[in-house]
Amino acid sequence: MSVDLRKRIVDLSKKAAFAANRHGIEGQRAQVVLVPDISAPMNGLYKSGVIQRAIERILGLAVAFGDDGQIDLLLLGRAPTHCRR
Repeated sequence: MSVDLRKRIVDLSKKAAFAANRHGIEGQRAQVVLVPDISAPMNGLYKSGVIQRAIERILGLAVAFGDDGQIDLLLLGRAPTHCRR
């Protein structure tokens, strides 16, 4: 069964907006930056889906708080040797 990522992100952005309202920070805008660690020790977290779920939550936050509708992406670490050219 496939999950529609757009629907999931919208649901997560609603949760983020609700939490912001609860903490009195609704309406705030910020630059959203995602910095995933792509080093080899993180492979298990990527394979288990932990990183996928974290990124989905960040996308939900970006929809709720992003100042320009974009997410800056910076990569941290080195790709495993078998991925380099």
